Amino acid sequence: MLAVTIALAAGCAMPEAEYVSLLTRADSLMTVHQDSLRAVFDLGGYAHFDYDEGTGIFVLSDSGVAKVLADVQFVGEVSRLDSTWTWAWEVPVFSGRLSTSATSARWYGWRHGIRRLRSSGWHADATDGWEMTSLTGLIAGAEGAYRAPSSDSTKYTFMLLRNVRWAPPGRTVDSFLTSEHASASLRPNQRMHQSGRGRRLASCWHGQSLPGRFPELAAAPQVMRGR
Repeated sequence: MLAVTIALAAGCAMPEAEYVSLLTRADSLMTVHQDSLRAVFDLGGYAHFDYDEGTGIFVLSDSGVAKVLADVQFVGEVSRLDSTWTWAWEVPVFSGRLSTSATSARWYGWRHGIRRLRSSGWHADATDGWEMTSLTGLIAGAEGAYRAPSSDSTKYTFMLLRNVRWAPPGRTVDSFLTSEHASASLRPNQRMHQSGRGRRLASCWHGQSLPGRFPELAAAPQVMRGR
């Protein structure tokens, strides 16, 4: 029955007006989350970021001292070489437990006829990355989002944050990282991209309650370091 339902959904597309409404709602909610994280935790005000794939922990720090912690979920990447989008479930280093939110978005795309949510390789820029991140946050739940450039500046990685909290005073970044292998990245940029796509991005949030129908689906560890 599920296979039949998915097959039928794959054959049709969500109406444009309905998609725009969903995207606007997602962006509005994410904007509220981002504003709250900036006000409470100074999101974007720290010099470095790290994450540990073994524990799924995300660390913001200054001078080697952890400041803010969060649980991380990776959404996907925008290539700056060929301007394409790749979902986290297609990136080996992010596959598995760190891409369950992206997998939830994929299933939502199949069930509701949203091609972008279920496929990679389409033309994309940073705004598209934020849109997919906002939609994934609405579908799977999140407290905020983050964008980080790769070490060679060839792509942007988009991620969702949950359970954002202050780090215990005086704890070093390394005390939260348990895996053996690390790879370098640049200092991240978490600014929400408010582009000229006015019809697809909301300018305010009026506190509407969201429908409860969005699904949430229930590797070797690696550490990512940002400098």
